[in-house]
Amino acid sequence: MTDAMFATDRDPLIEMLRETRKEQGLTQQELADQAGVSRRALVAIEGGGDCSLSTLRRLMRVLNLELTLSPAEYRPPTLDDILEENEAGFRQPSARPRS
Repeated sequence: MTDAMFATDRDPLIEMLRETRKEQGLTQQELADQAGVSRRALVAIEGGGDCSLSTLRRLMRVLNLELTLSPAEYRPPTLDDILEENEAGFRQPSARPRS
């Protein structure tokens, strides 16, 4: 299987780390050494394994990457949101025609 086949299975954040490492000409061992993590851990991370936030930050610092957060485009309603919407509907006067 090719890297392209695996790329769709990887988290986009991890894929960005891997691509940036390669663009900067760093081997896994070089990045691991500079970030203070084991090569084995980096191989696992690049393969789709989990890592701690502190490990991710060390890797990103070496690669000169910055993680930014922004509101999600879509946020599914919570149970509280649904209950509030229902209660608001009951408080509004009925639009039923009177007989």
